[in-house]
Amino acid sequence: MALALCLFFWAVATITVGILVGKVWWLPELISVHGAEIDRQLVLTLIIAGVVFFLAQVGLGLFI
Repeated sequence: MALALCLFFWAVATITVGILVGKVWWLPELISVHGAEIDRQLVLTLIIAGVVFFLAQVGLGLFI
């Protein structure tokens, strides 16, 4: 049972990161002159949060 739960957490983490990296669900076109700066900040935040999320899920899977 622990192995199945471990694989589940790893699969969720991998699929979530894959969706964000593949830009399957992404932002609309820019409509402001400040849009590029806002998008750049959002991408940086998503990268940092994504790395932390992935590592936390892998760690959770290992500790199970």
